[in-house]
Amino acid sequence: MVLIALLVLGLLVFEVSIADLPAVKIFTSKTLLNHMVVDSINTGEVYVGAVNYLYHLSPTLKCYEERNTGPRKDSIKCLPEYGSHCEVHLRNSSNQLLILWPKQERLIVCSSLLMGTCMQLNASNISDVVFQHKELSYNLMVASSDPKVPSVAVIVNLPNPLEPTLLVGTGKPLAEDFKPISTRSLTGDKIFITKDNLELRIQKETNYQFHFILAFQENKHAYVLFTRLAKDGEDKNKRKTYLSSLCVPHHNYESYIEVPLSCGEKDVAKDAFVGAIGTQLAMNMNASKNENYANVTADSKALFVSFISHESATDKTDTKSAICAFTLLRLDLMLKNTRTNCYDGDLEKAFVQYGSLNCKESTSTTYSAEIYPCGGDHLVHPITGKEVLSLTPLLTYDGVVTAIASTTEEHLAFIYLGTQDGDLLKAFLYSTEVTTETLSMGRINSAILPDMEPDRNGSHLYVMAGKKIMLVETQHCSEHTDCMACIEARDASCGWCLFEGRCTRHSDCPNTSDTRWLWSYNRHCLQPIVTPRNASRNAKSELELQVDGLPDPDKKENFRCSFNNISTPATRVGTLLKCNTPDTDAIPWNTNADIVILDLVVMYGHIRIGATNFTFFDCSAIVKLNKQAPCTACVGSPWPCHWCVLDHRCSATLQCEGAVIHNEQNSSASNGLMKGPAACPRISSFAENYLIPAETSLKVTVIAQNLNLLVEPKYQCEFDSEVGGDQTTIQPDAMAYESGFTNITCNAHKFNYKAKNTEFLIPLTLRWKKNPYAIVDNPLGLKLPVYKCSVGREDCSLCQTADAKLGCTWCAKYRRCVFKKDCPSKEEHSKCPPPRIVEIFPKNGTLDGGARVTIKGHDLGQKREDIESVTVVNKDCEIDDSLYSISSSIVCLLSAVTSATQGNVSVKVKGQEVASFGPFNYMEPKPEIISPQKGPVAGGTQLTVSGTKLNVGMPADVEVEVGGNPCSVDRVTGTHIICKTTPFSGESSNMTVKVIYKPRTTIPLPDSQVFLFTPDPEISEMTPTTSFFSGGREITVKGSHLDSVTHPIMRAVVSTVHRRRRSHRHQTLSSEYESTCKVDDAKRMRCQSPKISAVSRGQDSIEADIQFIMDNVVRNYSSIQYFADPTMLQLNVKDSKSPYTYKLDTILRAEGQNLERAMSKEEVQAWLGNIPCPVTTLIDNYLYCNPESDSEYPKKPVNFTVVMGNLKFNLGPVEYENAPAMKLKHKIALAIGAVVLALSVITIIYIYRRKSKKAIRDYKKVQVQLESLETNVRDTCKKQFTDLMTEMNDMSGDLMGSGTPFLDYKLYAERVFFPGLDSPLSRELDVPAAHKVTIEHGLNQLSNLLNSKLFLTTFIHTLESQRTFTARDRGYVASLLTVALHSKLEYYTDILKLLLKDLMDQYVAKNPKLMLRRTETVVEKMLTNWMSICLYNFLKEKAGESLFMLYKAIKHQVEKGPVDAVIKKAKYSLNDNRLLGEDVEYQSLVLHVAIQNSGQEVPTAVRVLDCDSVTQAKEKIIEQVYKNLSYSQRPTVNAIDLEWRNGRAGHLLLCDEDVTSIDDGRWKKINTLQHYKVPNEASVALVSQLGNTQDYQGHFDHTVGEKSPMLEDGEDGGKQLWHLVKASDDVDAVRKNRRSSSMRERDRTKAIPEIYLTRLLSMKGILQKFVDDFFRVVLSTSLTVPHAVKYFFDFLDQQAEMNGINDSETIHIWKTNSLPLRFWVNILKNPHFVFDVHVSDIVDASLSVIAQTFMDSCTTTDQRLGRDSPINKLLYAREINGYKKMVEKYYSDIRQMIPVSDQEMNTQLAEESRAHSHELNSIVALHELYKYVIKYYDEIISALESNEAAQKIELAYRLQQVAAEVENKVTEV
Repeated sequence: MVLIALLVLGLLVFEVSIADLPAVKIFTSKTLLNHMVVDSINTGEVYVGAVNYLYHLSPTLKCYEERNTGPRKDSIKCLPEYGSHCEVHLRNSSNQLLILWPKQERLIVCSSLLMGTCMQLNASNISDVVFQHKELSYNLMVASSDPKVPSVAVIVNLPNPLEPTLLVGTGKPLAEDFKPISTRSLTGDKIFITKDNLELRIQKETNYQFHFILAFQENKHAYVLFTRLAKDGEDKNKRKTYLSSLCVPHHNYESYIEVPLSCGEKDVAKDAFVGAIGTQLAMNMNASKNENYANVTADSKALFVSFISHESATDKTDTKSAICAFTLLRLDLMLKNTRTNCYDGDLEKAFVQYGSLNCKESTSTTYSAEIYPCGGDHLVHPITGKEVLSLTPLLTYDGVVTAIASTTEEHLAFIYLGTQDGDLLKAFLYSTEVTTETLSMGRINSAILPDMEPDRNGSHLYVMAGKKIMLVETQHCSEHTDCMACIEARDASCGWCLFEGRCTRHSDCPNTSDTRWLWSYNRHCLQPIVTPRNASRNAKSELELQVDGLPDPDKKENFRCSFNNISTPATRVGTLLKCNTPDTDAIPWNTNADIVILDLVVMYGHIRIGATNFTFFDCSAIVKLNKQAPCTACVGSPWPCHWCVLDHRCSATLQCEGAVIHNEQNSSASNGLMKGPAACPRISSFAENYLIPAETSLKVTVIAQNLNLLVEPKYQCEFDSEVGGDQTTIQPDAMAYESGFTNITCNAHKFNYKAKNTEFLIPLTLRWKKNPYAIVDNPLGLKLPVYKCSVGREDCSLCQTADAKLGCTWCAKYRRCVFKKDCPSKEEHSKCPPPRIVEIFPKNGTLDGGARVTIKGHDLGQKREDIESVTVVNKDCEIDDSLYSISSSIVCLLSAVTSATQGNVSVKVKGQEVASFGPFNYMEPKPEIISPQKGPVAGGTQLTVSGTKLNVGMPADVEVEVGGNPCSVDRVTGTHIICKTTPFSGESSNMTVKVIYKPRTTIPLPDSQVFLFTPDPEISEMTPTTSFFSGGREITVKGSHLDSVTHPIMRAVVSTVHRRRRSHRHQTLSSEYESTCKVDDAKRMRCQSPKISAVSRGQDSIEADIQFIMDNVVRNYSSIQYFADPTMLQLNVKDSKSPYTYKLDTILRAEGQNLERAMSKEEVQAWLGNIPCPVTTLIDNYLYCNPESDSEYPKKPVNFTVVMGNLKFNLGPVEYENAPAMKLKHKIALAIGAVVLALSVITIIYIYRRKSKKAIRDYKKVQVQLESLETNVRDTCKKQFTDLMTEMNDMSGDLMGSGTPFLDYKLYAERVFFPGLDSPLSRELDVPAAHKVTIEHGLNQLSNLLNSKLFLTTFIHTLESQRTFTARDRGYVASLLTVALHSKLEYYTDILKLLLKDLMDQYVAKNPKLMLRRTETVVEKMLTNWMSICLYNFLKEKAGESLFMLYKAIKHQVEKGPVDAVIKKAKYSLNDNRLLGEDVEYQSLVLHVAIQNSGQEVPTAVRVLDCDSVTQAKEKIIEQVYKNLSYSQRPTVNAIDLEWRNGRAGHLLLCDEDVTSIDDGRWKKINTLQHYKVPNEASVALVSQLGNTQDYQGHFDHTVGEKSPMLEDGEDGGKQLWHLVKASDDVDAVRKNRRSSSMRERDRTKAIPEIYLTRLLSMKGILQKFVDDFFRVVLSTSLTVPHAVKYFFDFLDQQAEMNGINDSETIHIWKTNSLPLRFWVNILKNPHFVFDVHVSDIVDASLSVIAQTFMDSCTTTDQRLGRDSPINKLLYAREINGYKKMVEKYYSDIRQMIPVSDQEMNTQLAEESRAHSHELNSIVALHELYKYVIKYYDEIISALESNEAAQKIELAYRLQQVAAEVENKVTEV
């Protein structure tokens, strides 16, 4: 990407990179997208037209509705009915026009089908067709029927606002006598027909090609922007851009006029957008004095257009784009001038484009554009201008800009550019700069489409590309967490909000001023200037901080100085702050440094105002770190440190004994004082240049300075070598003073060292004996050089060539090189021993010679001239002089020989014997075969040359050529040469392979061994495309030329984004993982999916880009979705160490999670030991396999193993049910025992035979009955489970269409904060109007008081101490405080933590496990509210859907069976108290429901039961018919009646009670559909209620535990209603009467009531998936854990640690009471708190059972269940252990997560405050709080007055003032 700077209005262009921010939301269409429109006026909703689909999306791109529009059989040239000349085939429906008509809430849609005709849809329900012509004609063709030819339109208003019209621009591929621009009616009886012949008609003889870009209306003109390609005439084959204009008030096209536009050298428009200019750009335009930008204001609008050249539009040779801004003022002036030119007959400037007349011929009289601004029927038209309005581009782009949009914010105009490459650019205009930024939307593989639009507030942009619509942030201020990052971002949309401590848009910073909001683009962060710049850590210092530009804050918070979070108070004087440094112990220190640099931050409350660095130094540390020269380091340091000579101490003070040497930086020291390193006692040099042989004793003299400062001049010399620090005491007579210098001679010392170095430097230390810790400085680090002759001179030649000053000689006695004095003179040798060869390489060579041979040895001459000759196998070998090394190495070049031979290598040294070494071989290599014989032209093929004697010479001299193309050699052996081919660019054919032995030998392979370069392999298909993280899944890859690859590799590339610290940028890191592939043939290979590990903790899935590396060919192909590895449980769940017993010929089942996400059953292998167990079924949670039965089963337990790719699960030992054979003696013993037992049994049976006969007969009868009952229960459960799974799939589809009916935030808050109470949020302030202003002011003062932590905590504690302050009052006050402080959630959180600490102090002293167990205090209710606020978004985005599905599943299943409307019991329930204990016969019916006067064409099919009461049937019908509406928007059952329409029999109104009701004494039965004999497939209708029908809903909605409702005596004689069973016939009554002998016969006919408890198990099994899904979402860290949960759990952990609580159970209980029991159980039991739904008693009872299970799962104690335990607890007893593990893992994972900082939490809380505070009625909440203030006024005042801190800030006085204002009276204070 290249951006080119152009001088326009003094504007410059810069490129700035923005962080890779993903799109906020993405919607993916099923097909390619065409058009998009945003309802920016009303709802902000988005409508999208795609191929064959229309979509209705929410502002966040959630799909509300989808409408299918194609494909269908159609003709591009004909309308139905199609004639024989029409070509009819299946055509896709491309959206050609998509226009929103907001006033009528309609959507105008035109497609490419049916010749581009249109229809009007309901914007709220796009399935609802408001208008469409039933009979089509050619005058209804509005848009183009060719998908490649675009159309544009805009709704314009004629003088009559009730008659809006549609101005349409439509192009044709080759236009012949068509109307490219026309006006269509939208109302009346001619919708979509050309209105009053308003159209621009093109004559037949003209030939143009139109491409329309934009249509828009501004004021009284409508404009159309298009490009036109003329096929003939002056502009033949040239495409130009035109803007046409029409006067809206006129009813004809007499006003039509068009002018050409261009942008620099670019003249073809690609896209355009109309937007405001903005203050800054308007100022620059006016200041430029350019007539094209004259007279513009901030409200003026401009047409922003992207242009390309004509060449780019045709042959794509020029790919640059230019952007211009045409102001509408300038365009209107150009249009007016063109009209004037035509009226004046100026044919050089205007003409008639689409007619035969020209301007001059048609003008018979002088006419004026002023008189006829919109033309006239007597004037020539349509007019085209010849003058081109050409502007200099604002900016250019090296690429094609395909989409453009603009916004304004504050004083800036922003332009957004979408490119053909899929990039999104952002440009803003300010002062003399145009800056562009790159906004990343993730992976976009297609061009960005036109119709790019901003949202209503300009903070996001809707972008289309391919099949995706993205909602992209136009700014990312919140990403920058500190001022520096915010300012460095140079994002013009952002700035640092000083007293909020966050990066925001200008509009999001409260009380914004130029000083409070630091603009990112041209401002700087506040930077304090500190005086002094450093201080000693050992003493406190006062600092002054000059903070220029520091504004006055609103709040009375205190300023602080923070040194790396160590705070000290600060006082302010103007822009100057004063504060002290921290205590010494508080300053962090590194013992290996003499300074520490801390961040000095100016804080205002918890907000960072500005920061700088401050240095603390420690003089004493300087000495520790500079032991060699402590005085020099001390006084030479940049810190004010001084040297105390006698104390041998570095100090920041001058409190020393004796002489003081001042720091050289001390400018206050007078000339007479000693100053700087030059004054220190120190060693200057050695008396001579020493060079000491090892093992030699020598006296060393050093020269020192300034020793006169040291009293008692006694010293020690210390020589520190490897042996250790030898010390020599200096005698006084060995010292001599001379002119300030002192010569000190150290006693003789024998120097030596152990290192294997030629030379070693031994340090010298001069120590002052008076102070054993004092040394004389050695600032130069003087060291004595000591050397060894023997090191590095191993032979005589090397020894004799050593530097003469070393005095080394070869000593024959010792046979080594020594110092001359160490060898007796008679043992010295001037002549060295004979030469000796120890190694030659290579040991062979080719017959052609020329190769280098290296000879290694000893005494091979002391110079080159000493070597007389070298021979190899009796042939001279030419010596390479440049490579000769004295004594040790000779390199020579081989001579050629005629045949293979062998011999020695010989060297003749002058005056010495000949040295020989061998053998050396002349060899003839024979390459014979190559493999493989083909490979891709890209190279990379691993080629193997096989033969004999191939390893001749040096491997580096061996080369291979394939057809003259080099093959890079990797390895050479005697039988193989392995190389890799390089890219080949010539013509592919059979290539000869040659082996080259440099420099002379080339050996071609036989003619049969040729190599063929084949086309590079291609990849066309890859299946499957999913894998687990551990990889190993077999991936089948298809393509071409795959068999030419030798080592194919599959690579997975995982990209992760990391934000760089203190920067706005993000860094994308890529990790690569590889696996090998196996080639089957030319078209197929198999790979193993690579194992990946670059996965964030808790991440459930990740997408990896796939590459195939095929030798040198790299192919990128699609991607693989990786999923988290599955888990599997041990077969023996109860005891994993004990074997699982397997019964022969049965199926083995293994349990796990996520088993089929990325694996099929065919790929899974299972083994019982060595016996295969073929997998028959694999579902998400279970694996079923059937062990092979023909194998001999093992006698001992074997392990059951499951293999899934690279994963191998050992699920524990398995033993077969049949026991192994026993030993003979055991068999005999067992047989004897069996005989004895058999005799005993026979005897017992014989004795009791007669007595048991009757019992046996009775038992058999009962057994038959039980078997029959068991069969019935089993069949029923199986059927119910199958039915529900089928129907829930349908319900899931309905939910996808209608969405989850979440309550808005206000209703959610009302129901959570004030459950069961009259919410103050829905009331207005109820005070006298005359005093309202005064009272509101007083309440605002109360709000200010609540912002005082001292007042608020005193207020709460005072209320809680009152006896009359009930638990209900506590909850109410807590919620009122939540509402009142909702705009300051950060402060609310601080108060919450403060009160919780007080609460902990109370419970820690008593029983900490009881804390937060109930909601008995204000703070506990505040915690509930805080969690509800912080988790609202998590509910909506994550957990809400699973909760809603659980609720719907329960409701759906309950309604599948009979529900007694009176006793509130049902056939299906999770709660045994709500279980209907009777078998009620019923049948399912399907009713076809119509709605009266709705215009509904097709009735809705609704499933009901014939045992349903009429009211129950109405509820089910309303539920289905109005399923797209939330509960509160649906009609109630009391507002409508149900009418049965029975053909000729007429209509019958169905009621719960009428004259046909069955009356049986005191019982009266409610009418059911069965009572009316309503048949299956009956037609019914919902009709509005007429007259007063009795309300029976009240009979069915009594609360749990109420008695059955009775009819009033006056109404019906005291009769009792019943529905399915009478109250006395309920199971409980049956049990009471069961002992009665009179009912014994009846009991026999009834089923056993406990049998009905199996329905609980059936219900539980059916709902298990939904329960698990909800628990998994709530108790899993795989989803994003809300910050509030991590933050609060960490707070509890910290408090536990501070209070010394180490009991993990206590902390577990605290967390459980804080989140699961306090929030989730509340939401689970009350889904109507979150959703707009109605919860019936039976559904509520089932939810209560699940909620109890959830509560039990969060406890740490094990449940002891028995026969007497509640059934509800027994129901989920098996699952609770698993849930408990989920809870423990959830708590553990959260503890290990990265902590959430206070700043991050406050940022999120501030966002919540901004998002919702305006929805809550805080003034009423304050008024309600004030009532409690008045009620306990005296007690509160007393508490405030008794508090000293409260007295200082006059809190009592301020509260009295509040009372005075609210009570509207003067109070004596």
